[in-house]
Amino acid sequence: MHTQDAPGWVYSPVMGGRWSTVLTWAALLVVVSWQTRNPARGLVLAMAWLSGYEILYQATGSILHGWSRQTLAFTITGTTGWLIAAYLFGFRPEWRTLSLLAMLWVAWIAGGYNSNMADRIIPGANWHWSWSDELLNVSTKTMLAIALGLGALGARKRFDSSSAVPREPALSQPQPSV
Repeated sequence: MHTQDAPGWVYSPVMGGRWSTVLTWAALLVVVSWQTRNPARGLVLAMAWLSGYEILYQATGSILHGWSRQTLAFTITGTTGWLIAAYLFGFRPEWRTLSLLAMLWVAWIAGGYNSNMADRIIPGANWHWSWSDELLNVSTKTMLAIALGLGALGARKRFDSSSAVPREPALSQPQPSV
């Protein structure tokens, strides 16, 4: 049972997370694994997305609403390794999409940075379900996923072009066959 009057279909049985989170994570895993032909790269990017978003989400809530600093510390220390791995793989977010994320995040803050939390009511959590706050949550999460996904595909292009084997220059004159 949710503490809010949330629609039951919003949350998945997978650790109580939103379906939007579970499906976005799976999409990043599959698309990046397929495009890079490397499941480890797909896993790293999907986990970096989830970790990066959760750090940003918890940090903003801690600053604006006094959410648990201990939870923030555990989130940072427990998930930063995925961000480091993504950086080492050469993944960088696509900056135009990242700027859209920043604008949406500022809009969310300007609106009070309230969140639909199914498991608790704390400062900054809606007592009643809010579709506008849910839209901001899902859209910021999606923009980060798109920014990282586009960056990963750009990294793949850079990786592919830098590792190409040089070819022999074409001969200008055809050689006689023997």
